[in-house]
Amino acid sequence: MFIKQLKYDLLFGRDTFLGMGALLIGASFIMAMVVSAQERGGFLGSEWILIVVGLVFAIVVSAVAVATISSLYSLFARSFFGKSGYLMLTLPVSRITQLISKLTAAIIWSNYMAVVAFIMGLVFAAILVTGTNSWHMAYEYGEFITWGVTARDVMYFLGSYLVLNMFALLVISAMYFGITLSNSTIGRWRVHRFVAGVATLLYLSFAMWTVMRVVRFFSTSLSFSLSVSAISITLLAFVVATVAATYHLINKRVDLQ
Repeated sequence: MFIKQLKYDLLFGRDTFLGMGALLIGASFIMAMVVSAQERGGFLGSEWILIVVGLVFAIVVSAVAVATISSLYSLFARSFFGKSGYLMLTLPVSRITQLISKLTAAIIWSNYMAVVAFIMGLVFAAILVTGTNSWHMAYEYGEFITWGVTARDVMYFLGSYLVLNMFALLVISAMYFGITLSNSTIGRWRVHRFVAGVATLLYLSFAMWTVMRVVRFFSTSLSFSLSVSAISITLLAFVVATVAATYHLINKRVDLQ
């Protein structure tokens, strides 16, 4: 049932994230056309246009990052506490399975958006650095930036990417906890959104403080691979604690009827 639930959660956010991915790819081609026009000395021939394109690129990437978080927030809130979640709540799937499925779908979509943004950056950088719209020179530039890459560099990249994914998972799980807490009732008191937000931020601050202490300790006493393992395990422990707290709230403090 987990696979079916995950498929449902991926379909639930498909239109939103595919649309944002198309926006990023379209923006990369538009900026490529602008740079090409600047190179030909047309009406966009001023040098300042490159600065404008760079700013637009930064704004678009930042906006999509914010939109990704906002979409994940909205999808979780609607799937559990909105009217569109009625069908999901009638499925013969345990609440813990639903939580893990939604976290898995969220991290899949987050990685999808990261890959799309990375491709956009490569397209933009290749055209801008080569100083021409020639795909031959862009290919040569690609060979240049990959020259000298060693297995150690790949290990550092994969280790850093794992840590970033674990950090993203912690942030997303904390966000889901905050949403659930804001829909919870403790005794006769309905938790206010502001209180839930403050509690979530304090929890994330404590988690990051703990992670930073782990980084400071292991970075000087262990190898890179062991440091990555220690940091990932620490982040995973906080993720498990957050999911457990969210699961408890859903079962005991939230009326999903």
